[in-house]
Amino acid sequence: MNERTTPGSTPAHSAHPSVIAARHALCGKLAAEITDRHDITDPAPDEKAVRGYIVEPRAGDLVAVYWLEKGRAVRRDTWRGNTLDRLADHLTREGWTVEPMLRTSLCLHAHRPAETVAPEAALTEWERDLLAADVDSALQRYTTCDENAAVEDIVDIEARYAAELVTEAEATDGTWRGEWIGDQPTAGTSPV
Repeated sequence: MNERTTPGSTPAHSAHPSVIAARHALCGKLAAEITDRHDITDPAPDEKAVRGYIVEPRAGDLVAVYWLEKGRAVRRDTWRGNTLDRLADHLTREGWTVEPMLRTSLCLHAHRPAETVAPEAALTEWERDLLAADVDSALQRYTTCDENAAVEDIVDIEARYAAELVTEAEATDGTWRGEWIGDQPTAGTSPV
């Protein structure tokens, strides 16, 4: 079954103004691509490769932002939960008001600033397609906020993820030197 997905939200929420504004504010962050039937607390076996943020609209200008690992929303107090803090910091820098989170929060709640509603010209082509009258026939061509971005394959995603884990671990134990070993000259050679 080939169901439709959208980056950073379910297809059902993809045209919501607050969701669009949140995806623009989170430009450059990894957006999860999920279907409308995706259960973020108990993903199906074919949904366990999903990783990234998703945005769900709430009342008024409020959105909930989740981080998914292996298709499941992660709590703030788990091994990958610090990503919620990073997303909160990023949204705050973009002018959003982020509500305080509990240690066990599953998502963050943020209020959209009034001026973030993007005019039609600022929308990406796939967002304009979603707002078109016949949404089901619109092509889903892009997976990031950059229309010219190359689509990453699973090898690129896994390599980037492994590099993030190594960097985080080395930063934690104080062995990170600010560059990869492959970028350093070997002993007995001089850099050219």
